[in-house]
Amino acid sequence: MWPKHKLIQGLFVAIPLIALGIILLSTRVSSKRPDTTIAVLEERESIIISSHATMEFKSLEDLIQQSDLIVHGAVSTATPARWNTPDGTLPHTVTLDTISANFIIYTDMVFEPKAILKGNVPNDQLIVRTFGGSVGKDHMTIDAEELKPSTEYVIFLAKDTGSTAQLGPRHYLVLGATQGVYEITEGRVVAQTALRGEQQRTDPAQLSDDKALAGMSMNELIRQIDQAK
Repeated sequence: MWPKHKLIQGLFVAIPLIALGIILLSTRVSSKRPDTTIAVLEERESIIISSHATMEFKSLEDLIQQSDLIVHGAVSTATPARWNTPDGTLPHTVTLDTISANFIIYTDMVFEPKAILKGNVPNDQLIVRTFGGSVGKDHMTIDAEELKPSTEYVIFLAKDTGSTAQLGPRHYLVLGATQGVYEITEGRVVAQTALRGEQQRTDPAQLSDDKALAGMSMNELIRQIDQAK
């Protein structure tokens, strides 16, 4: 028997994405009921959260000036996703019917730098925190950046000053969501917004900036970073 779905109107996930420039528009929570033969093993229904977002436009100059750290490198590993609670789990008192916007799931990525283009990396590992992931039977999806292991990136990072700032190790958030991620593709630096088809703008200045970010050499990107610092 497949699970039924439940739509909760007006539930918004309050994610500390001020540095990312994201405005959350909607959140859908659905339930998954297990087959009746194993229902007795389940403590509660699974919780699935989907959030759709629109991004405040950030030019390359904005990203350079507002970032605390700009790094060229790759993700080496991803740590298990956690709820934003001290022990990383959802309290037993929270159910599909009682969950609020105070609860979110995050995933930490270990990023291995090849070059530091702005700022200083701490002596310990560079941790990039992304929002979303799976904890047990619960799942959260957010329209934001995507960092894949073994893929080279240039990423623009900001210190986490939101509600997850004190949870886990020292870490950074990607600035501007997808706007703060550039993939190294065929020797060119390509904006993730271009790869995901998110650069459809109407403002000529934004269109010009998107075209510039659709593909450039690393030397050209470094030159622009040095000029904008």
